[in-house]
Amino acid sequence: MHIKAQDLGYTYMKNTPFEKKALDGVNLEIKEGSRVAIVGHTGSGKSTLVQHMNGLLIPSEGSLTAGEMEIRPGTKQKTLSKLRQRVGMVFQFPEHQLFDETVEKDVAFGPMNFGLTREEACGRGRDALRKVGLHDESLYKKSPFELSGGQMRRVAIAGVLASEPEMLILDEPTAGLDPEGRVKMMELFSGWQKESEARSYVLVTHHMEDAATYADYIFVMHQGTVVLEGSPEVVFSHEERLQQWGLGVPKTTKLLIELSKKANTPINVASFSVEDTAKEIVRLLKGDKRDV
Repeated sequence: MHIKAQDLGYTYMKNTPFEKKALDGVNLEIKEGSRVAIVGHTGSGKSTLVQHMNGLLIPSEGSLTAGEMEIRPGTKQKTLSKLRQRVGMVFQFPEHQLFDETVEKDVAFGPMNFGLTREEACGRGRDALRKVGLHDESLYKKSPFELSGGQMRRVAIAGVLASEPEMLILDEPTAGLDPEGRVKMMELFSGWQKESEARSYVLVTHHMEDAATYADYIFVMHQGTVVLEGSPEVVFSHEERLQQWGLGVPKTTKLLIELSKKANTPINVASFSVEDTAKEIVRLLKGDKRDV
C-alpha cells in the first residue's frame, strides 16, 4: 500500500467557536513495504494524520492517496470500506474495542463485515489468533472479558490481522505495557511485516527507542505539520531541534553523544541497540580514533 499526502489539512469542529486546526499542509510519502514511525509531542497531529490513512477522517484541505484511492474534502465515508480492509488500525488499548460474546466471534467480525462467510471468517480468525501467540483453542469459546489483559490485547490485534490488511496503522499500540511486554508486542508487528514484501506499518509512538529499532524512516511532527524526516540516523542526529519540539533521542544515542563530547572524538551515535552501543564504547576505550 502506497500512501501520499499532499498539502493535507484537517480542522476539528470547523465553523464553530471550538474550531481547531490539527493538520496544516502535511506532505509525506510512504512506500509499499515500509516500516515507518511518526513521532511528535502530544497535540502535534500525529494521531489525526494516521486516522486519514484508513479513512476514519476526511481531509478539510488537500488530499491523501492510498493505493489507487484519492481522498479529498467531500469524499463520502461509505466509499471507503475497501480502504479499511486494506489498512488496519490498531489503537491505544485495542482491548477496549472488544465487544462480542466469544473470542472466536469477536475476531471473525471484521472479515465477515468485509463479505466473508462465517466459516471463512472463523478460519481466518483462528489463524490470526495463533499468529499473535494464542494457541490454546479452549480460549476461543470463552468471553474475551474472561481473559488476562495481555490476552485481551492480543485478541483485539488478531481481529485486525484477520482481515489480512496490507498496512497496519499502530497508534501507540504498546501503551500501558512494561518494557518486556512492549518488546514482545513490537516484535509481533515486526514479524508480521516481514512475512510479505508488500506489507507495511506506520508506528505512532513517543518511545524514541521503538522508533529507532522498528522503523527505517521517521517523520517528526510539530504543530500539525512535518518538520523533519529521514532515517533514524538522520533524525536523531538533530538532538537540539528535537528538544525544541519536546522530544528526545534514544537513551543509547544520548549516552554516545555525551561520551563523544567528553572524549572529544567522533563516535557513531547511530548505534541504537545496546549491543552496538557497547561496541562503540569498547572502541572508544581502546583508543581507536578512526572517523565514523
